[in-house]
Amino acid sequence: MMAALKTKRPVTVTSMTGPQREVRALPDGRLEATVSARPVRTLRDGKWVPIDTKLRRRADGLLAPGATTVGLAFSAGGGGPLVTMSRAGRTMSLAWPHGPLPAPVVDGESATYQNVFQDVDLVVRAKPSGFSHVLVVKTPAAARDPKLATVQMGLKADRMKVEADKAGGLRMVDQAAGGTVFKAAEPGNLKPEDETPYVRGGVLNRIEYGRRFRSKQGRS
Repeated sequence: MMAALKTKRPVTVTSMTGPQREVRALPDGRLEATVSARPVRTLRDGKWVPIDTKLRRRADGLLAPGATTVGLAFSAGGGGPLVTMSRAGRTMSLAWPHGPLPAPVVDGESATYQNVFQDVDLVVRAKPSGFSHVLVVKTPAAARDPKLATVQMGLKADRMKVEADKAGGLRMVDQAAGGTVFKAAEPGNLKPEDETPYVRGGVLNRIEYGRRFRSKQGRS
């Protein structure tokens, strides 16, 4: 506040600023807070930097966003985890259960692994505080593939226990401290308005953290 008064310009109060809130001291002695609905900044080397979800190839070959509130990396193809996410010294990973992944097509914050099944793409997308992943079913024949009846991701949670929450989602709880490190909403599916069992160029299924679900057509 003294700096704002002296310079006659707003000064950020870093100790009161977070990923979704910025507090500034104003020259007239007031404090001003700007609150965002989702994270817009994250700490890097002790400094706040803007959120950047655009994917880039790291030195180890994995794909990672520029700056998010969690550590995040996507597969560049082949074996190994589809997604690895870390926070507060804990790490979780998801693995595609149907063999090696193809090299993805990268577009901004999204990585598309084409034809993980015939005419079915797997798309993962970096978010400010995590990620999403969906299966894109592109033809009626692909929607009838029996492999889509159950798609269960391999899940590893380092020093965390996985629990279902009351809303139908999942949470990963630190075994030592007891706090929730990661959480996921209940999986769902998106369909066109006519409720046909496939989507041309869109999304039919959303699979999160190995959970199963069924659409109105009986396909998960």
